[in-house]
Amino acid sequence: MLEYPLIGKRRYLEMRQELAALEEDIGGPLPPDSATHRLGHTKQLSIKTVSHTAPWVSPPSLRSPAELRRYHEGVVAREGQGVAYVGGARLTGVEVGLRYVGGILEQAVSRGHGGKGEDLTVNIRTIGSVPLALRPPGSITESRVTRLTKQALGPSTTTPVPPFPESLIVRGIVTARLADLAALDRRRIDAGDAPYVDPLAAVETSLRQLDGRVTSSRPLRFFAHGVAQPQEGLDSTWQLLGALKSWGFRVVPLAWRCVGFDEVLDFVSALQQAKPGFEYPLEGGMLSIGRIAEEEGAPRSVLLSFASLGKKTTVASVYRAVGRGGGVSPVALLDRDKDPDGALPEGAPIPAMTGGRVLPLEAGAAVRVLSGAVAPHVVAESFGETKPSPSVSSPLCPSCQATLTVTAEDPFARCENPACKGRARARVQHLVGPRGLALSSITPRVAEGLLGQSRAPLADLFALDPIAVERAQPGAAEAFKAERDRHRRLPLWKVLHLSSISSVSERAARLVASYFEEVDPLIEVGPARLAQVPGLPPEAVGPLTEWLEGEGRILFGRLSELDVRIEGESTSFAAPFRGKTLVLAGKLDRYTAEQVAEEIERRAGTLDLRVSRNTDFVILGRDPGEAVALAEAYNVLTLDEAALASVLRQT
Repeated sequence: MLEYPLIGKRRYLEMRQELAALEEDIGGPLPPDSATHRLGHTKQLSIKTVSHTAPWVSPPSLRSPAELRRYHEGVVAREGQGVAYVGGARLTGVEVGLRYVGGILEQAVSRGHGGKGEDLTVNIRTIGSVPLALRPPGSITESRVTRLTKQALGPSTTTPVPPFPESLIVRGIVTARLADLAALDRRRIDAGDAPYVDPLAAVETSLRQLDGRVTSSRPLRFFAHGVAQPQEGLDSTWQLLGALKSWGFRVVPLAWRCVGFDEVLDFVSALQQAKPGFEYPLEGGMLSIGRIAEEEGAPRSVLLSFASLGKKTTVASVYRAVGRGGGVSPVALLDRDKDPDGALPEGAPIPAMTGGRVLPLEAGAAVRVLSGAVAPHVVAESFGETKPSPSVSSPLCPSCQATLTVTAEDPFARCENPACKGRARARVQHLVGPRGLALSSITPRVAEGLLGQSRAPLADLFALDPIAVERAQPGAAEAFKAERDRHRRLPLWKVLHLSSISSVSERAARLVASYFEEVDPLIEVGPARLAQVPGLPPEAVGPLTEWLEGEGRILFGRLSELDVRIEGESTSFAAPFRGKTLVLAGKLDRYTAEQVAEEIERRAGTLDLRVSRNTDFVILGRDPGEAVALAEAYNVLTLDEAALASVLRQT
């Protein structure tokens, strides 16, 4: 749970496995503070709604310096001159209240509408930055700081740790780093699923999973910013944040102490300057009166909202695209007449906005187009102006008219019909496209015409008669036959990736191929063994198991009959970065930072933002800064651009 853990990640995982084995031998329910809860073993039937012990009122939002000044004047009239404030970043995410009894986490409830929220205890326990047990009073803590702010280093931990009350409700927000959200969306796109795009949709969907293992696999973080009731002995918000750090929480980042209106404006300016390069999705700021009190009057906390960004336009039309995994993604086509400079994308996926629901839009709706790490997306100018569009809210698949499956765990509906024409078309496009076999002898349209109804297009491609290709595309038969013959040796991971198994991205396919190495042991495994593959997304275990027991077994047999040789890891070098953490320092000549991130993700590695004791490789580009010294200090191996290019080329 520490921001700077005292032991490395690998050793921690080993110790947790040892603990899980001991607990299994003993039997009985897990202790409430056991680190084994981080694995998310428990699968729930539903998520219950519960009442908050105290109403959770959302603070008012201020949108301009004039509104902020009027608020400050009201506070001064009541508190006197020289009033102090505590400001902090307001991150995009899900607000959660954690109830501790005797220092042990007992319940976690989302804010909801303020009176009731959802009981997310099982899933919240999987988040590593949530303490399962508070630090005992009297413990000695060490405060580490990473970045100077204008007046302070952020709230320090208190030594020795102050006592906590018998019953404590800590309020904060669950969020995730932008880099981690982008990596999650890249994997979803590569697996044929719709990307979340919107950070709130990604975080909220990750928290509301019935299978806690899925939440455990998502890189969520918790930041505390307050408590439900004032605590005895803590007279100021700054002291409260220090106490929360002492008890084991990460507290709201970019925390400042401000005295007077001018320093508040300095804080707002600092937030705006930090937003473009901030690690987390930053919505604005939170401002609280420094002195903790319960008397009525002006609200003691307010939200500082940034002005809406993005380019204004209107929606020309809305349609739904069916992915090869069955996910139905709403797409907005924007009005090109109102964009003479061509600054807007041709189309943008409509993300979930609130409540994990896809934003309903119809033609003519006013929207703003925002940039994103994976894709641009649109947000409505006004929720009041948008009404559910029949083309979006229809329960039928837009391609095959089958009834769509809608669950509380995913903002996107799914088509489960294996014979869906839209899914078949997407499978063929994936097979012959640049991330598949990259065929140049026939066009994607011709491939769709020849293989569009196939449930197993990979095998049918090798069984395809060149005469049929010649009839569909005159002059292409010989080139197609020669190109197909060059692919008669396929790595195992590529067969898995080209088979369009739900939730199985290239990264997941490489991890599975590296773990089992050959086809025969893979065919015989069950879900329990697949779940042991390190790094494999839990949501991929079920679909992959079902595929191996049915279509997969048939496919491997057909490929063998068609003289297609499937190679294991020993010859295909499936996942060179499996289990490795890499850091990119400086700029490269041949690759952008986004390309490096994608290539490392595809090869089962993780790209981090800074060098630490958990870093395995540092990729050195131009102007790497302090990364060189840190790599030497941590004894981390370095790669130059040529070495990186060589690994990518070979794999």
